[in-house]
Amino acid sequence: MKLKYDGLAPKMARFQKLLEQFVATNIARPRERTLLELARVSRSELAYSNLWKFFFTPNEEHRLGDNALRSLFEAAGARFDTTDFSSAEVEREVITPSGKFIDLLVTTRSLIVAVENKIDAPLYNDLADYSDYIDQRAHGRRPIKVVLCLSEGDACFPFTRVTYKKFFARLRNNLERVEVRSTINNRYLNYLNDIMATIDDLNQKKQTDRAFRRFVTKNEKATIVLVRRVSGMKEEFHEKIRELERLIRVKPVRKGIYKSQTVETQIYESLWLKYTTKRKALIEVEAWISAVGWQVEAYREKDPVRGTKRRFDYDIPVSKVADYVHKLIGLIKTKLRT
Repeated sequence: MKLKYDGLAPKMARFQKLLEQFVATNIARPRERTLLELARVSRSELAYSNLWKFFFTPNEEHRLGDNALRSLFEAAGARFDTTDFSSAEVEREVITPSGKFIDLLVTTRSLIVAVENKIDAPLYNDLADYSDYIDQRAHGRRPIKVVLCLSEGDACFPFTRVTYKKFFARLRNNLERVEVRSTINNRYLNYLNDIMATIDDLNQKKQTDRAFRRFVTKNEKATIVLVRRVSGMKEEFHEKIRELERLIRVKPVRKGIYKSQTVETQIYESLWLKYTTKRKALIEVEAWISAVGWQVEAYREKDPVRGTKRRFDYDIPVSKVADYVHKLIGLIKTKLRT
């Protein structure tokens, strides 16, 4: 497949301006994905509630003590006695007499706390029903009722709305205390930081998505053309890589094709080939194609120092790249036999 670039040059200046505006709006923020995002549960209220049950329980193996629970109460502006937290018990999905479910229920000797956790879903829950149930179960304990959510919104009486931003500010501050840092289980601290990073990004993403929609609306026609051109270029990358794969006559022990991911800063596709020598040395040959052109590299596997590298013009016949790959394989095998 050959892309037709006729008429593209006059649009280049506009595309350049479009991309500069895009970067200036801070819409594009490449970063590493969190574990929750990799597991595709970054918007799951159930997943977060299960995690908070663990972190709100003071005597769990995370060794955070009462810091997560204390931080939630501080964010809610609630009065509490920390000496009471040692007896804290946390339940999930507590059913009310009307058949409704409270996400989290925390009980201590002096407190009973209902926590309704909200990520994406609207607050349609029967908070009055939850409140009545908590009051009935109080038995002299002071009730605290919290909606933990991403952003500020309408009043949720008789509950108190606490944003994750406010909760995390308190939590991060409490975790910085020297006595906490000395006892904490770092494995679970990493998990907790991952949770906070995920939810922080959900908050940021809402703002970013709005900005992105405004940007696309303002530059819709140019954006469509640019996206089509980029998609076409990626298709051409794939055709070139598949042609190179077909032209390679020396059969490898393993091979594969890799396409650049969204978190990377360059658009490319590569073909990697692994070969063994008579002495069982494993060598790898990799060929990349990007908008810049071709790059072919060969090296011994697990060798931190890369070996031979050569670049080719984008429009060079793929057969020329294949010829060089064959030559490279032969040279390396000969070298490793000596």
